[in-house]
Amino acid sequence: MSRLRFLTGASVVLIAVCFAASAVMAATTGKIVGRVTDEKGEPLPGASVAIEEARLGGTTDADGFYVIVSVTPGQYKLTASMVGFHSVIQEQVGVRVDFTTTVNFQLRETELELEDMVVVAERRTAGTS
Repeated sequence: MSRLRFLTGASVVLIAVCFAASAVMAATTGKIVGRVTDEKGEPLPGASVAIEEARLGGTTDADGFYVIVSVTPGQYKLTASMVGFHSVIQEQVGVRVDFTTTVNFQLRETELELEDMVVVAERRTAGTS
């Protein structure tokens, strides 16, 4: 009976320590969320959003939403980019402890110009290799 009481007490203490540790960890960072769309408001899946100063970032999902967690409080510059679109930078994005900051981006499509390409083909005749 005393052994059972000891194990129950030890389990309660261990659970309390785990909750306290997670509360302390959660209270030291913030989160940035948002959506990346094109000029028509359509979502851009696969776009990248980066916080260069913190070496953190995320990629948008199928609906254009992204989440960046565990961001140390401070002021940051966020860059949203995607192939075929101009990058957009938002400066002075503030992150506070235990808060979620929302930053949305609208990217403008780039005009891709390719150089002229010449395709040359040779015709093989029967019996040659």
